[in-house]
Amino acid sequence: MKTKIMALIATVALAAFGGLGAAAETNFPKAKDKIRNIYLVDFKLSLEGQYKYVSLKDLLKNNKVVIGSFFYSTCVNCEKEIPAVQKLMETYKDKGVALVLICSEPVKVSDGESWASEGITRVKNIIAKWNIEGTVLDDHNLVAAKNYGIYTGGVLHAPALFIASGDSYVYTHSGWEGDKSIAEIEAVLKQLVK
Repeated sequence: MKTKIMALIATVALAAFGGLGAAAETNFPKAKDKIRNIYLVDFKLSLEGQYKYVSLKDLLKNNKVVIGSFFYSTCVNCEKEIPAVQKLMETYKDKGVALVLICSEPVKVSDGESWASEGITRVKNIIAKWNIEGTVLDDHNLVAAKNYGIYTGGVLHAPALFIASGDSYVYTHSGWEGDKSIAEIEAVLKQLVK
């Protein structure tokens, strides 16, 4: 009897945790999928009072390749991935490759506070702490994260990175595996910017 109960608990736990992972992977684009064009506000420009909406298709008009990476401030693996990808970009930034960081900072507004007072300060601090350069897009309402399938069940599955070229995704990856992740990204970039 005890063995059957333990097996049932293990099965339920596996289904629950497997379900979260599967849901996150189901909607995240796969290589060769067509571009999902979502417009987000350029965060750094909005701090200067300029509200410029940017889309992936717009970025691909001016760049051969776009690397997009979803992050949020308390994501430990995001803090590892972003500097590593930025370092890799030193080799590719003059070869038509753009890095776009998508800040999917879930903000719970409390007692009269607004996104401006809570979220902007948090994102500004993380940009400074991680020494983020380049374009940062604001996804505080999680529209892009939900569309890309990385916000499921109240959980933001980040980091999540994609490489797009032309009208489709070339490479997608969710999670961070250190040097292995960077090697995969670099191998794709080498093929695209020959």
